[in-house]
Amino acid sequence: MAGGALAARRPIRALLAQRDVAQARELIAAGRSADARTALHRALRRKPDLAGARQALGNLELAERHLEQAFLQFQALTDQQPASADAWLGLARVRALAAQPAEAAAALDEVLDLDPARIDARSQRAELRLELGQDEGALLDAAAATRANPRDLRAWRALARATARGKGTAAGLEVLDRAVAAVGIDPVLTDERTAVQTGTVRGPARTGRLREPPGDHADRWPGELGATMRDFVGKMGRQDWSGAEAVASAAGLTYPETLMGPWLHGVLELGNRRLESAERLFLETLTVSPRNHRPISNLVTVWSVQNGPLYTGDRLVALAEKDPGFIYPLPIAAHAYLEADQPARAESTARLALTALPDAPLPYRDVAALYLELDRASDAAAICEQGLARFPADARLQLLQAQASALLGDRERAIQQYERVLPRWPDLPLAAAELAALLIETRSDPASRQRALDLVRALERDGPMEPEVLGAMGRVYLQAGDAAAALAVLEPAVRGAPGDPALHYQLALARKAAGSPDLALIEVRRSLASGRPFPGEPEARRLLRELGGEK
Repeated sequence: MAGGALAARRPIRALLAQRDVAQARELIAAGRSADARTALHRALRRKPDLAGARQALGNLELAERHLEQAFLQFQALTDQQPASADAWLGLARVRALAAQPAEAAAALDEVLDLDPARIDARSQRAELRLELGQDEGALLDAAAATRANPRDLRAWRALARATARGKGTAAGLEVLDRAVAAVGIDPVLTDERTAVQTGTVRGPARTGRLREPPGDHADRWPGELGATMRDFVGKMGRQDWSGAEAVASAAGLTYPETLMGPWLHGVLELGNRRLESAERLFLETLTVSPRNHRPISNLVTVWSVQNGPLYTGDRLVALAEKDPGFIYPLPIAAHAYLEADQPARAESTARLALTALPDAPLPYRDVAALYLELDRASDAAAICEQGLARFPADARLQLLQAQASALLGDRERAIQQYERVLPRWPDLPLAAAELAALLIETRSDPASRQRALDLVRALERDGPMEPEVLGAMGRVYLQAGDAAAALAVLEPAVRGAPGDPALHYQLALARKAAGSPDLALIEVRRSLASGRPFPGEPEARRLLRELGGEK
């Protein structure tokens, strides 16, 4: 009876929430931001999954430079509506204003993945990449932006600076001449000309070759929000439970209609091993902030401890089925079933996303990635083909298809597929690195060899890279006979992905080529100790025998 009454009230609450949003927009237009904020919070209390209310509230907080509140709204919105380019763009703007260029650029990656035609996002990412020392990516972004909008001053300035860094002063000045021809004389371009001429356009000092893995690190949240999280984590680490409780309570009051209150209290209960209470609070968090990935990750921990991976998979599937179109839990559930030694169930669970979210490429990507993880490259290729039939421009699916072709041994086809990806997405580092490795490993002509080296040298100008990119670059340097350059990229690659057997094998080859057979033996043993299949595994076993590792 009570459930029926609640269901009957839902349409009324939704209607009232929509009315609140409409009222808030009128109040914003009238300059009454405080009253608009009250109306939007009221709307979210009535209907927490109302995306328009979160977007409007995030925009309002951002306009008034309340970065912490804006961040929480846009972060929740990207979980709730991951295909919304506007949500990701709001998050990027918050991060940029908070002087967090790496996080801002990562959010703009999502914007441009969803909507490559967003030239404003491309210009902004070019500037952020310059700030990060990713000069090649900045150059590609700025060049694309100036082609699309020849009057974009920000893009011309970024293009001139990236060109000057990579190709020298004269080349940078030539870009500025073209900018003046397109836009006219402007103080922005005049100042940039002075900077290029005086050599003050150098990028930041390199901090190493390994790029920190992307992610939403709570201690890096903007402003006081990040300080709150650092304080909370510190108190939890010292088992100062009353202090952590005070932080959680204060956060709930400071940031209403967000995850902060119930989620932090749930983390506190989890830390105290009160699992039932923690579960209840994490589920409550999902009612306040629907589809939020953080309480879901915590629920995985709770359910795994309570009843193991099979139960965890079942609960995650139930979570997805309760919310049509919500597929985030399904790949996690699939991996839980793998852990429970249920590979068929893992596959069927991953494929549920294909019907749950039929009008997006993400489910095809997730299923293809699972097949590659299961060493089923032919199935990965087939699902990529199905996905590309519906979403032919999806670069991530094209990349997965090329990886599958390479694993199937059809290297020429993989090269052709990578060649189709790069002209449309020239700033995909993994595509460039994998193509370079295939070119130099598969073909013997000088032109292919030179193209491979040109590709990796361009990547060298783009700052730190992910382990898989560094690994592919190492393969190129090994084939080119440059053991020192191979070591320089493979050592950080292994540090970044110590569980990847293929990287250990490549590092073993580089150690051997550098004249360190004992160190090579250590690495090849590590590559085979994982028990996981990997490209080059038979060659790794031969290398083990050659180095005297098998008696």
